[in-house]
Amino acid sequence: MFTEVVKLTPQLDKTSLASMFKTLNQRFSDVAKKFGAGMKGAMRLGPLAAVAGVFLAKLLNPLQRAEEIIDRIINKGDDAITNAEEFGADPGKLLKLEGIAQAKGVDAATLRTLLGKFQGALAQETEKAKDPKAQPGILREFISETDTAEAFFSFIQSMQKLEKSRQVVVQQEVFGDRIRGRASEFFNASDLGDLLKMFPDSQTLSQAATKTGALSDQKDLNNSIRELQDFVTKSKLVSEGMIKDIDTSARQKDRADNETLKRYDQLKSTSIAVQELTAKFDSFATDMIQKTAPLLVDAINNLTSLVNTMMPYLTTIADWTATAFNGTIDAIARISVAMETYWSEFKTSRVYKFFGGGGR
Repeated sequence: MFTEVVKLTPQLDKTSLASMFKTLNQRFSDVAKKFGAGMKGAMRLGPLAAVAGVFLAKLLNPLQRAEEIIDRIINKGDDAITNAEEFGADPGKLLKLEGIAQAKGVDAATLRTLLGKFQGALAQETEKAKDPKAQPGILREFISETDTAEAFFSFIQSMQKLEKSRQVVVQQEVFGDRIRGRASEFFNASDLGDLLKMFPDSQTLSQAATKTGALSDQKDLNNSIRELQDFVTKSKLVSEGMIKDIDTSARQKDRADNETLKRYDQLKSTSIAVQELTAKFDSFATDMIQKTAPLLVDAINNLTSLVNTMMPYLTTIADWTATAFNGTIDAIARISVAMETYWSEFKTSRVYKFFGGGGR
């Protein structure tokens, strides 16, 4: 009977209680520290966190990001096709030339400016070559090149073989001025041939540009058709009554604006009063936060220190309680065993049998 109950009752020991108090104290300390740090961070980064949250939500919009990527890719392909036609170059070779220039710090716009000047100088040399009496110019050896981007790259490599003074003369004649800055580094780079091998081949780039350029054209066509179709649809929905309603609404707004202007002095004085009140409230709130938050953090830290200080006493009390509780359980166990023994002896007595015990 009672002995079975006693055997199932968990025994509390000193080690378990001490471990329990230590764990709870550590958790309390961690919570206090995190709360204090959070209070300080909230005062310091609250507005910034709100702005960052909005910005992060915008960045994490997968559909919007996907559409932005699509637009960027097809626009790059369309630009490559358009510029290649303008310069008389293969799209892939032009993209490759832009990539090499970018690797040397020259952006695509600057490169295209230089390429346009080179193309103009090359066209002049081509016309001059039609006159057998004309003296060959600096670009005579490049007029047979059918691709302007490739001719430009060959021109840069040939310039690197010239002396510095001669390079300046050639640059001024072809581009109208001396090449400076990052463009000068690009013209004088000795590893252009190695860079050329690192990029995708021109044919692959041309195929990519052709595909994305066609998709960009299709998108532009779809947009144009959709806008005109929408224009036709909306033109059927717009009515004379809508125009009258718009005019009525505009006139009502004008009257409201006029009434507002009539009360300008009153509104201005009220606004100034509200601004002054708001400024005072903001100052009061800021002052209260700055004064109370550190006190709250210090109070939590002090409470944590108090718990740490009291821990040895709490542990001692817990140890005493565990000892007393275990002693009580042992006493109950001994009583239950004695009662069971007395009961077993009583069941064999004559008195028990006289009152009908033993199954009679």
